[in-house]
Amino acid sequence: DLLYNNGSSATRLLVGNQYDMLGVGESSVVGWEQNPQRRVVDIPNTDGAASDGGYRSGGVLLDDGTLRCWGHAGDETLGYGTYRGDSTFMIQPAFPANTTGKPIKWERQGADNIVLMDNGEVWVWGRNAYGELGIGNTATVRVPTKVAALNGVNIVDVQLSKSYYDPRFHTLFLADDGSVYACGFNGSGQLGIGNTTNQSTPQLLSKSDWVKIYAMGVSGGFSAGIDTSGNLYTWGWNGRGQLGIGSTTTQSTPQLVNAFGGVAVSKF
Repeated sequence: DLLYNNGSSATRLLVGNQYDMLGVGESSVVGWEQNPQRRVVDIPNTDGAASDGGYRSGGVLLDDGTLRCWGHAGDETLGYGTYRGDSTFMIQPAFPANTTGKPIKWERQGADNIVLMDNGEVWVWGRNAYGELGIGNTATVRVPTKVAALNGVNIVDVQLSKSYYDPRFHTLFLADDGSVYACGFNGSGQLGIGNTTNQSTPQLLSKSDWVKIYAMGVSGGFSAGIDTSGNLYTWGWNGRGQLGIGSTTTQSTPQLVNAFGGVAVSKF
Protein backbone atom coordinates (compact mmCIF):
# COMPACT_ATOMS: atom_id res chain seq x y z
CA ASP A 1 0.00 0.00 0.00
CA LEU A 2 1.11 3.56 -0.65
CA LEU A 3 1.13 5.91 2.32
CA TYR A 4 1.61 9.65 2.05
CA ASN A 5 1.43 12.68 4.32
CA ASN A 6 -1.70 14.73 3.68
CA GLY A 7 -0.41 17.69 5.69
CA SER A 8 -1.42 16.45 9.12
CA SER A 9 -1.10 12.69 9.21
CA ALA A 10 -0.10 9.60 7.29
CA THR A 11 -2.87 8.59 4.89
CA ARG A 12 -3.41 5.34 3.04
CA LEU A 13 -3.92 5.89 -0.66
CA LEU A 14 -6.67 3.49 -1.71
CA VAL A 15 -6.31 1.43 -4.85
CA GLY A 16 -7.25 3.32 -8.01
CA ASN A 17 -8.99 2.21 -11.17
CA GLN A 18 -7.46 0.80 -14.32
CA TYR A 19 -5.56 3.46 -16.30
CA ASP A 20 -5.49 5.86 -13.36
CA MET A 21 -2.27 7.81 -12.84
CA LEU A 22 -0.71 9.00 -9.62
CA GLY A 23 -0.82 12.77 -9.74
CA VAL A 24 -1.75 16.09 -8.17
CA GLY A 25 -5.23 17.35 -8.97
CA GLU A 26 -7.02 20.66 -8.65
CA SER A 27 -7.13 20.41 -4.86
CA SER A 28 -3.32 19.90 -4.72
CA VAL A 29 -3.85 16.48 -3.16
CA VAL A 30 -2.01 13.38 -4.33
CA GLY A 31 -4.35 10.73 -5.68
CA TRP A 32 -5.28 8.37 -8.50
CA GLU A 33 -6.90 10.22 -11.40
CA GLN A 34 -7.57 9.73 -15.09
CA ASN A 35 -6.12 13.10 -16.09
CA PRO A 36 -4.32 14.77 -13.18
CA GLN A 37 -3.07 18.30 -13.64
CA ARG A 38 0.48 17.19 -12.83
CA ARG A 39 1.47 13.54 -13.10
CA VAL A 40 3.97 11.96 -10.72
CA VAL A 41 6.76 10.46 -12.83
CA ASP A 42 9.21 9.45 -10.12
CA ILE A 43 9.28 8.83 -6.39
CA PRO A 44 12.95 9.01 -5.35
CA ASN A 45 14.58 5.79 -4.20
CA THR A 46 11.83 3.43 -5.34
CA ASP A 47 13.99 1.73 -7.97
CA GLY A 48 14.39 -1.47 -5.96
CA ALA A 49 17.41 -0.27 -3.97
CA ALA A 50 17.31 -0.85 -0.22
CA SER A 51 16.90 2.68 1.03
CA ASP A 52 15.27 4.77 3.71
CA GLY A 53 14.93 7.74 1.34
CA GLY A 54 14.59 11.24 2.76
CA TYR A 55 14.82 11.66 6.53
CA ARG A 56 11.21 11.87 7.82
CA SER A 57 10.13 13.37 4.52
CA GLY A 58 8.69 12.46 1.15
CA GLY A 59 8.97 13.82 -2.34
CA VAL A 60 7.83 13.43 -5.93
CA LEU A 61 9.16 14.51 -9.32
CA LEU A 62 6.31 15.70 -11.55
CA ASP A 63 6.10 15.51 -15.33
CA ASP A 64 6.32 19.29 -15.67
CA GLY A 65 9.85 19.10 -14.24
CA THR A 66 9.00 20.45 -10.80
CA LEU A 67 9.66 18.82 -7.44
CA ARG A 68 7.33 18.66 -4.44
CA CYS A 69 8.33 17.50 -0.98
CA TRP A 70 6.88 17.44 2.51
CA GLY A 71 7.64 16.45 6.08
CA HIS A 72 10.56 17.16 8.37
CA ALA A 73 12.78 20.06 7.30
CA GLY A 74 15.72 19.41 9.64
CA ASP A 75 19.20 19.62 8.07
CA GLU A 76 17.52 21.45 5.16
CA THR A 77 16.04 18.20 3.84
CA LEU A 78 13.38 20.04 1.84
CA GLY A 79 15.60 22.70 0.27
CA TYR A 80 13.28 25.44 1.46
CA GLY A 81 15.95 27.71 2.93
CA THR A 82 15.01 27.70 6.61
CA TYR A 83 14.91 25.11 9.37
CA ARG A 84 11.47 23.97 10.46
CA GLY A 85 10.48 20.92 12.46
CA ASP A 86 7.85 20.07 9.89
CA SER A 87 6.37 21.64 6.79
CA THR A 88 3.08 22.08 5.04
CA PHE A 89 2.19 19.66 2.27
CA MET A 90 3.83 20.12 -1.13
CA ILE A 91 6.76 22.48 -0.51
CA GLN A 92 8.69 23.29 -3.69
CA PRO A 93 12.49 23.42 -3.22
CA ALA A 94 13.78 26.97 -3.74
CA PHE A 95 15.63 26.75 -7.06
CA PRO A 96 16.92 30.13 -8.30
CA ALA A 97 14.51 31.85 -10.69
CA ASN A 98 17.01 31.74 -13.57
CA THR A 99 17.53 27.97 -13.41
CA THR A 100 17.15 26.72 -17.00
CA GLY A 101 17.43 22.95 -16.60
CA LYS A 102 14.51 20.60 -16.00
CA PRO A 103 14.91 17.94 -13.29
CA ILE A 104 14.99 14.41 -14.71
CA LYS A 105 16.35 12.44 -11.74
CA TRP A 106 16.17 13.04 -7.99
CA GLU A 107 18.41 11.08 -5.59
CA ARG A 108 17.46 11.35 -1.90
CA GLN A 109 19.06 9.67 1.09
CA GLY A 110 18.92 10.77 4.70
CA ALA A 111 19.08 14.56 4.61
CA ASP A 112 20.87 14.75 1.23
CA ASN A 113 19.30 15.60 -2.14
CA ILE A 114 20.91 15.46 -5.59
CA VAL A 115 19.00 16.51 -8.70
CA LEU A 116 20.16 15.86 -12.26
CA MET A 117 18.93 18.31 -14.90
CA ASP A 118 18.22 17.61 -18.56
CA ASN A 119 21.02 20.03 -19.51
CA GLY A 120 23.66 17.99 -17.66
CA GLU A 121 23.81 20.21 -14.58
CA VAL A 122 23.65 18.86 -11.02
CA TRP A 123 21.93 20.73 -8.17
CA VAL A 124 22.13 19.71 -4.51
CA TRP A 125 20.96 20.55 -1.01
CA GLY A 126 20.99 18.98 2.44
CA ARG A 127 23.29 17.97 5.26
CA ASN A 128 26.50 17.28 3.29
CA ALA A 129 28.34 15.88 6.31
CA TYR A 130 31.19 14.30 4.31
CA GLY A 131 31.19 16.48 1.20
CA GLU A 132 28.93 14.09 -0.71
CA LEU A 133 27.10 17.01 -2.35
CA GLY A 134 30.28 18.06 -4.14
CA ILE A 135 30.22 21.79 -3.44
CA GLY A 136 33.78 22.02 -2.08
CA ASN A 137 33.05 21.91 1.65
CA THR A 138 31.02 20.03 4.28
CA ALA A 139 28.64 22.85 5.19
CA THR A 140 24.88 22.30 5.23
CA VAL A 141 23.31 23.44 1.95
CA ARG A 142 20.02 25.23 2.65
CA VAL A 143 18.67 25.72 -0.88
CA PRO A 144 19.33 24.03 -4.23
CA THR A 145 22.90 24.86 -5.25
CA LYS A 146 24.65 24.05 -8.51
CA VAL A 147 27.75 21.80 -8.35
CA ALA A 148 30.13 24.34 -9.88
CA ALA A 149 33.06 21.90 -10.05
CA LEU A 150 31.21 20.07 -12.84
CA ASN A 151 30.71 23.14 -15.02
CA GLY A 152 31.40 22.17 -18.62
CA VAL A 153 30.83 18.46 -17.92
CA ASN A 154 27.61 16.95 -19.26
CA ILE A 155 26.42 14.64 -16.48
CA VAL A 156 23.96 11.92 -17.55
CA ASP A 157 23.52 10.00 -14.29
CA VAL A 158 24.06 10.42 -10.54
CA GLN A 159 24.11 7.80 -7.80
CA LEU A 160 24.02 8.59 -4.07
CA SER A 161 25.06 5.72 -1.81
CA LYS A 162 22.20 4.14 0.10
CA SER A 163 22.71 2.74 3.56
CA TYR A 164 20.04 2.68 6.24
CA TYR A 165 22.44 2.36 9.19
CA ASP A 166 25.44 4.39 8.03
CA PRO A 167 25.07 8.07 7.00
CA ARG A 168 28.64 8.30 5.62
CA PHE A 169 27.48 8.86 2.07
CA HIS A 170 29.35 9.17 -1.21
CA THR A 171 28.22 10.13 -4.70
CA LEU A 172 29.11 9.03 -8.23
CA PHE A 173 28.57 11.20 -11.32
CA LEU A 174 28.59 9.74 -14.84
CA ALA A 175 29.49 12.02 -17.77
CA ASP A 176 28.32 11.56 -21.35
CA ASP A 177 31.86 10.61 -22.44
CA GLY A 178 31.87 7.62 -20.06
CA SER A 179 34.06 9.20 -17.40
CA VAL A 180 33.17 8.89 -13.72
CA TYR A 181 33.54 11.46 -10.93
CA ALA A 182 33.16 10.78 -7.20
CA CYS A 183 33.01 12.71 -3.92
CA GLY A 184 32.06 12.25 -0.27
CA PHE A 185 33.13 9.71 2.32
CA ASN A 186 36.11 7.61 1.25
CA GLY A 187 37.21 5.67 4.32
CA SER A 188 37.20 2.39 2.40
CA GLY A 189 38.29 3.72 -0.97
CA GLN A 190 34.74 3.76 -2.32
CA LEU A 191 35.50 6.85 -4.41
CA GLY A 192 37.95 4.80 -6.49
CA ILE A 193 40.62 7.49 -6.66
CA GLY A 194 43.49 5.51 -5.14
CA ASN A 195 43.32 6.76 -1.56
CA THR A 196 41.02 6.85 1.46
CA THR A 197 40.73 10.63 1.87
CA ASN A 198 37.26 12.18 1.90
CA GLN A 199 36.59 14.55 -0.99
CA SER A 200 34.16 17.47 -1.05
CA THR A 201 34.52 18.17 -4.79
CA PRO A 202 33.95 15.58 -7.54
CA GLN A 203 37.18 13.78 -8.43
CA LEU A 204 37.77 12.16 -11.83
CA LEU A 205 38.50 8.44 -11.63
CA SER A 206 41.60 7.50 -13.58
CA LYS A 207 41.23 4.12 -15.28
CA SER A 208 43.06 3.24 -18.48
CA ASP A 209 41.73 -0.25 -19.22
CA TRP A 210 37.98 0.26 -19.06
CA VAL A 211 35.92 1.23 -22.06
CA LYS A 212 33.31 3.98 -21.76
CA ILE A 213 31.29 3.50 -18.55
CA TYR A 214 27.54 3.53 -19.15
CA ALA A 215 26.06 2.33 -15.84
CA MET A 216 26.96 2.74 -12.17
CA GLY A 217 25.97 1.35 -8.81
CA VAL A 218 26.68 2.31 -5.21
CA SER A 219 26.25 0.84 -1.76
CA GLY A 220 27.21 2.12 1.66
CA GLY A 221 30.87 1.17 1.37
CA PHE A 222 31.58 0.27 -2.23
CA SER A 223 30.89 1.27 -5.85
CA ALA A 224 30.60 -0.33 -9.27
CA GLY A 225 30.70 0.59 -12.93
CA ILE A 226 29.85 -1.26 -16.15
CA ASP A 227 31.55 -0.32 -19.41
CA THR A 228 30.19 -0.58 -22.94
CA SER A 229 31.95 -3.94 -23.42
CA GLY A 230 29.96 -5.45 -20.54
CA ASN A 231 32.86 -5.51 -18.08
CA LEU A 232 32.02 -4.99 -14.40
CA TYR A 233 34.42 -3.03 -12.19
CA THR A 234 34.05 -2.72 -8.40
CA TRP A 235 35.93 -0.83 -5.69
CA GLY A 236 35.70 0.06 -2.00
CA TRP A 237 35.12 -2.00 1.13
CA ASN A 238 35.50 -5.74 0.56
CA GLY A 239 35.54 -7.27 4.03
CA ARG A 240 32.89 -9.83 3.08
CA GLY A 241 33.99 -10.33 -0.51
CA GLN A 242 31.23 -8.07 -1.85
CA LEU A 243 33.43 -6.80 -4.69
CA GLY A 244 33.39 -10.25 -6.31
CA ILE A 245 37.11 -10.21 -7.14
CA GLY A 246 38.10 -13.45 -5.39
CA SER A 247 39.45 -11.91 -2.18
CA THR A 248 38.36 -9.89 0.84
CA THR A 249 40.92 -7.13 0.34
CA THR A 250 39.50 -3.60 0.25
CA GLN A 251 40.27 -1.74 -2.99
CA SER A 252 40.69 2.00 -3.53
CA THR A 253 40.79 1.74 -7.33
CA PRO A 254 38.36 0.02 -9.75
CA GLN A 255 39.00 -3.73 -10.12
CA LEU A 256 37.80 -5.89 -13.01
CA VAL A 257 35.47 -8.71 -11.92
CA ASN A 258 36.60 -11.82 -13.81
CA ALA A 259 33.93 -14.22 -12.56
CA PHE A 260 31.51 -14.24 -15.51
CA GLY A 261 33.46 -16.19 -18.10
CA GLY A 262 33.20 -13.56 -20.78
CA VAL A 263 29.44 -13.05 -20.42
CA ALA A 264 28.59 -9.33 -20.64
CA VAL A 265 27.09 -7.64 -17.60
CA SER A 266 24.11 -5.38 -18.29
CA LYS A 267 23.01 -4.05 -14.88
CA PHE A 268 24.36 -3.76 -11.36
